[in-house]
Amino acid sequence: MSLYKAMVNPFTGNLQLVSGDSAFHMKESVATYNDLPIASNNENDVRITQDTDLMYTWSISASSGNVSDWLQIGSASLVDWSAITNKPSSAVADIDDAVSKRHTQDTDVYIDNYTSTELYVDGNRADSYTANGTITKPFKTIQSAIDSVSDASEAKRYIVLIVGGKTYEEQITLKSYVYLRSNKQAIIKNTGGSTIIASGSGSQSMRLENLIVQCYSDNEDHGSLHMSGTANVSLYDCLLYGNAINGSSPTGAEGLKMTSGTIMGSNSTFQGWNWALNMSSGFVSLDICLFAGYINDVQRTGGTLQLGLSKFSSGGVVGSYTLKYGADVIDNDSSVTGATVKDALNNLLEKNSISGSFTTVDGKTINVVDGQITSIV
Repeated sequence: MSLYKAMVNPFTGNLQLVSGDSAFHMKESVATYNDLPIASNNENDVRITQDTDLMYTWSISASSGNVSDWLQIGSASLVDWSAITNKPSSAVADIDDAVSKRHTQDTDVYIDNYTSTELYVDGNRADSYTANGTITKPFKTIQSAIDSVSDASEAKRYIVLIVGGKTYEEQITLKSYVYLRSNKQAIIKNTGGSTIIASGSGSQSMRLENLIVQCYSDNEDHGSLHMSGTANVSLYDCLLYGNAINGSSPTGAEGLKMTSGTIMGSNSTFQGWNWALNMSSGFVSLDICLFAGYINDVQRTGGTLQLGLSKFSSGGVVGSYTLKYGADVIDNDSSVTGATVKDALNNLLEKNSISGSFTTVDGKTINVVDGQITSIV
């Protein structure tokens, strides 16, 4: 008794039971009809020619040595796939269940790291609607978008996308695992208190990107960004601007006011009435930044301050800090002898074709010839 198999009938596109002795055996396709092999074939082998999309079957048990032993049986492109019966299927719930079970095996490395949800904010919208954070029904204030988040976690993060072209006059309190980002450097402004507050015990990853943050206050304890508690903030491509309300005030808001927490980032500008950056505790690591304070640029009375290749506009840094480049860290009051730091400075100077003598904020003179440091005295 012959074995029967369910095979596709190339003429009808239907699955049907056929004798195993007459079942087709699909083989690798060939470029043209003349490339069909005339040796090592078995009866009922099927090949497709790529140039014409035609199917051919080896029609005899023994070769006559001619390519004509291949019999054309139709076009592969004309197979009616909709006519195939008893196709396997699965519901969305089945797929979701399979994905869930797949994740429980702990063999996936990246899928379970985290997901992110985007929430849109557009303060330019004046029409009336119930905001849900979609691009068609965005929130009108940044804080309302943040407040709508109740389930943010390390595995489920939220990105608040702020539409530019509008000054958002509000005070903002950040949440863990909620990031703020603007497409056109949206302006966030507050008067009489800190503008963005990152605080609280257990505060985790927060992020500010491509924002202009302004704070107007006669109180030096206020800042465009005010960090305390265990806040952990990443900062990129931002301008943190602190100023006084009263132009004759002896004190005013700072760019970054930090009493504790951790902030890391780069390519940002800090401006302040008293200080561009004022820290009494915590950990700060910033690279390629500009610090511009009306009285002094940076003050550190406690905590750890690491600055990469950055610029100061006036008084530099009051209080010790470290210069960090890659894995190399040196004190700001030590000679630049670390190979990595010196090589980095040489590279920077050489790219700008700089020559001359330069005085550092701690009184040292760096002599440069054709972009290379020749001495530090």
